[in-house]
Amino acid sequence: MKKLICLVLLASGLSLATHAQDAPASPLPYFNGYQQYNLNLAKVDSAFYFLQKLASHPSYESLLKDLLHNVVALEMANPTPRFKNDSAGVRNQVAFNQAIFAKIAADTTRLLTAVAQPIVNWNKVMNAKGDIKALGEQAKVFLTESLTDEHFYAHLAGRYGLAIYYALGKHPSLAPLATEYQKVIQAKLENYLASPKPPSYWEAQKRAWHRYLYAHLHNHLAGLAPHPDQKLALLKTAYHFSPDLADKGNQMGYGYEINFLDGKASFEEEYLAQLRGLPNKQPETLDVMVSMALKDPKYKEPLRNFYDQQKPSPQSFREFWQQAIDRSAAPTPLISLVKLDDQTFNHTALVGKWVFIDLWGTWCGPCRQEHPDLEKFYQTTILPNPDKITILTIACRDKKEDVVKYMKEHHYTFPVALSDNKIEKSLAVTGFPGKFLITPSGKHLTVPFGADWVDFVRKYTDL
Repeated sequence: MKKLICLVLLASGLSLATHAQDAPASPLPYFNGYQQYNLNLAKVDSAFYFLQKLASHPSYESLLKDLLHNVVALEMANPTPRFKNDSAGVRNQVAFNQAIFAKIAADTTRLLTAVAQPIVNWNKVMNAKGDIKALGEQAKVFLTESLTDEHFYAHLAGRYGLAIYYALGKHPSLAPLATEYQKVIQAKLENYLASPKPPSYWEAQKRAWHRYLYAHLHNHLAGLAPHPDQKLALLKTAYHFSPDLADKGNQMGYGYEINFLDGKASFEEEYLAQLRGLPNKQPETLDVMVSMALKDPKYKEPLRNFYDQQKPSPQSFREFWQQAIDRSAAPTPLISLVKLDDQTFNHTALVGKWVFIDLWGTWCGPCRQEHPDLEKFYQTTILPNPDKITILTIACRDKKEDVVKYMKEHHYTFPVALSDNKIEKSLAVTGFPGKFLITPSGKHLTVPFGADWVDFVRKYTDL
């Protein structure tokens, strides 16, 4: 999750900028200060000092949330030994974080108590696991105080509520309370998912979070289903709401939920396994395998094998695959930009071949870091296949002289055009580097952020 933590800081910077004029100082030293003393039982007071500092100004809230929900809570949910058989280290982690929780519970800082409220209440529930009566009592407190509209997404109470629901389900005497949890959580998730929201960076994260929790819940319910038909229907819902390409491009929205709950990133394989064990389900099985391969082309080869075995149509697999991509891809907005060599690039003139688009900036660290791989990909994959694929990289928020200097300094030769400051919006870019594939028929799809993009492109395009 190291990369995700870095991304949280970058995303947090977006909101920090809105308060830049009235914020007393950068919050990053406070975030890093906490990390310096984190899990040092003798330095709990020092760590808590920096936590209070993060709660001292509204502009710091996103970093405060990140620290509490994605560092402290994950350490509590999954204590991890620093080295093999380090049971003492695990006990130290638990003791340190319990001390932090105790200080948070006694604190009166308004922002800190608001952000931490669901975590503090969740921790009380988890500490009561050994006492069924106390577990039920604390779970009722969480249900009324934390599992509310105010906290459900803003302070990730949905995440903690789901964990509590799973814990309650292990005790038959608490089944009515578990059912109440399920109904509340499911209703809140469905309420959000039922109404499409305008696209934006933050809404994309929110969508991914709600979809992942909804899929996780239904996968769990499938395990409880008494009848095979019910199980299949619940697994189908879990499959449907498993991260799609849009969600995979916004893993910030649900990446920590994966680690917090049980480590499962998707629930598609469970549904596929159930289908393949049933007679007369070949068409549905094929549809599921296509969907899985479109999201992650590591499933393309199993799809090819299944297609060749079943022979559902006289089409070749290549034709079948291309049509499947085009059905799922979106229309491409006009991309007409002038490259550094003063030649005009227009994607409409390239029908019949794949086009790989990469948006970057000289100011973008992750972009610069991957440019040696991009240059290698250009030399070994793009140039040897001029009839199949071409490339355009687009430098965004940059000056021409800076881009030219950068390319010369690093001896990069991949084609570059300067952004017209419109293409980012046209392609709904939510972060950098941003990558897209334009199909031979002119549609486009997003290459998920964080994916092995070289492998993704090669498998998608049969190169």
